[in-house]
Amino acid sequence: MARLTARLTGGPGEAVYAYAAEDERWWTEELGVEIGPVSFGENLTTAGLDLNDAVVGERWQVGSVLLQVTQPRIPCYKLGIRMGDDRVPARFAATRRHGVYLRIVQEGGLRAGDEIEVLH
Repeated sequence: MARLTARLTGGPGEAVYAYAAEDERWWTEELGVEIGPVSFGENLTTAGLDLNDAVVGERWQVGSVLLQVTQPRIPCYKLGIRMGDDRVPARFAATRRHGVYLRIVQEGGLRAGDEIEVLH
């Protein structure tokens, strides 16, 4: 079982970066190259959850981990370097397929396939 802790890079408000599998598939079609998990640097890939509807402050229960949405991702030049195209950050921003950063409210374990329960 994977264990998330608050000692990840990016500070406590950016401990977890979630990106949607549906948006990765959209990028695959848009760019004509295979975009798979972690292509955007995420450490949590979601499925069936529209991250564009995520609200800052809402909490997610995933396994025994409790997360809280802190902000959407604002792309920087590093995304262009990662993707090999300096135009990608501007394109990424224009698509509104940003993913979200989360802080860890309660450390715990999670596994691939765990349901994400959005708590209000």
